[in-house]
Amino acid sequence: MSRDVRLFPHPVYAANRKSIRVAAALWLVLGGLGAHRFYLGRTLSGALQAMLFVLGWATLIIVIGGVALAAWFLWWLADLAMLPGMVRAHNGDLAAAIAAPDPARASFGQHRLAR
Repeated sequence: MSRDVRLFPHPVYAANRKSIRVAAALWLVLGGLGAHRFYLGRTLSGALQAMLFVLGWATLIIVIGGVALAAWFLWWLADLAMLPGMVRAHNGDLAAAIAAPDPARASFGQHRLAR
């Protein structure tokens, strides 16, 4: 059992918390498509990262594709450094949403807890 589940033993938290190992594996294997960002609930930036990757490869025959892939690569490397913080932020938001007496004040939407 991981340390954060012992500190916050709530079944909804245990079922919805995110793992740094899974996020890192997604970053490594499917990072070009932004899978690690989708896993952490960051759908807009995940979609932008995937579009940059796909458009970069699609336009590689002209010079602009190389620029897009270089930008994507720098973003992908930066995500490795930011990954632990993104996982902690997601799990912290989840814990706050569960513990919040007023669901309207929670930054983590109740629709995400219903899954």
